Amino acid sequence: MKKAIKRIAGRILIIILVILAIYLFISNIGLLRDLVHREKIYVVIDADAANGPDDPLSILRILKAEDVEVRGLFSAQWRLADLDNDSTVGSNLEVHRFLLHHFQLTHIPHPGGAALPLFYTGAKAARTGPAISQPGKNQASGAIIKIAQEIPRSEKLNLLCLGSATNLASALLSQPEISGRIICYIQGPRYEPTRRTWNKNDPVTRLDLEAMDVLLNDNDLEIHLLPANISRDMVLDKSRFMEEFAGKDTLLTFIREHIMASSTGTDSIHCPSLALVEAFLNPDLATGNKLIAPPENTQRKIYVYTRIDAERMAKDFLKSIRKQ
Repeated sequence: MKKAIKRIAGRILIIILVILAIYLFISNIGLLRDLVHREKIYVVIDADAANGPDDPLSILRILKAEDVEVRGLFSAQWRLADLDNDSTVGSNLEVHRFLLHHFQLTHIPHPGGAALPLFYTGAKAARTGPAISQPGKNQASGAIIKIAQEIPRSEKLNLLCLGSATNLASALLSQPEISGRIICYIQGPRYEPTRRTWNKNDPVTRLDLEAMDVLLNDNDLEIHLLPANISRDMVLDKSRFMEEFAGKDTLLTFIREHIMASSTGTDSIHCPSLALVEAFLNPDLATGNKLIAPPENTQRKIYVYTRIDAERMAKDFLKSIRKQ
């Protein structure tokens, strides 16, 4: 009799545990679904890391972001007229390779892009005739096309243009159908909200005005634009950075040396690219509105950042590299 009672009690206990497990599963099904389906954000970075200290800091911040999967790190030109020399792209590649090697990410595609703006490469003619900007001649553009075509249909590729828009514009001219699969984050023209006026005489747009127009004229391309007059508020204290991260490791030593080599003689490091990256990673640190593109471009709405919390952005960046 006692054995029978024990068997019954044991079965009842098992039933209770099963019911409890089912209850816990059902009550947390939303959380479980999020955990199962949570995917990293796909990101491609197009940068001119040799053009000052800002981009290496921005790339460092992205590479340390746990919820981001970098699919490519491409080199953007930053010379207006140099018909025989692609040293800007080559210089970028050296910096990019160092950063990827440090994080053991050299498997990530990191080809160079066009050596010169669209005006010189002839890609501008692709608007009225066969595309002259072929992916084979611009490895970065070819890679952008390939990655955009390979990501799941339910996803979009986030492309962070930290420098000129040459490579992305070339890709869009060659394969227009990929524009609907890309979300482009870029620095660009100044915007004056009180007068609702645009000014393309900014450092990034001047690197390739034709490329910027290609992006702004593309109805299917989602654009998040950080105007130059907004990004200028993002400044790091050079002395504080040098002091706080002195003697950490080879990566930060490299970045400190890069900062010193690019020094302008001031104690400030202007970081517009870092502001764009922080706005992408932490949307709560920036606010913006959908505004009509400049009047000379297709009159469609683009997302424009109208304010950034530069102080919190700087704190977030410094916090991230303290985890080095």
